[in-house]
Amino acid sequence: MNKAFEHWCAGYGPIRHTAETVARIKALAASGRVEADRLFTLLAAADRLSCAAMWTIAHMTYAKRVDLSGAPLDAGDFKPDPQGHTGGSLNMAPAFCRLSRGQCDLGPYARLADGSEPLRRRD
Repeated sequence: MNKAFEHWCAGYGPIRHTAETVARIKALAASGRVEADRLFTLLAAADRLSCAAMWTIAHMTYAKRVDLSGAPLDAGDFKPDPQGHTGGSLNMAPAFCRLSRGQCDLGPYARLADGSEPLRRRD
């Protein structure tokens, strides 16, 4: 299709898109209900936000803190008895970034990475 589509379609980190997802997103982009480039840009941003959230969840399951620079943590930085609902939390992170009723709902992250306004339905 185009560069924005290819960028989204490639996924990000652990996020991969099934053939069914790709087909449905292509159909939405072709429907004329939304601008295709904006849709693909939004979805790529949602993949990155989801990946960051999942990284944080996985790290905070076992550690008392994270180091955003990627520096190794000391032994004392780890929880002696890690507990939590990691599986459910990992499932919810991507659900946070969703398309609902043709509008983007990213809560406090409503601006796209390029600073533009979130996706809105065209009537």
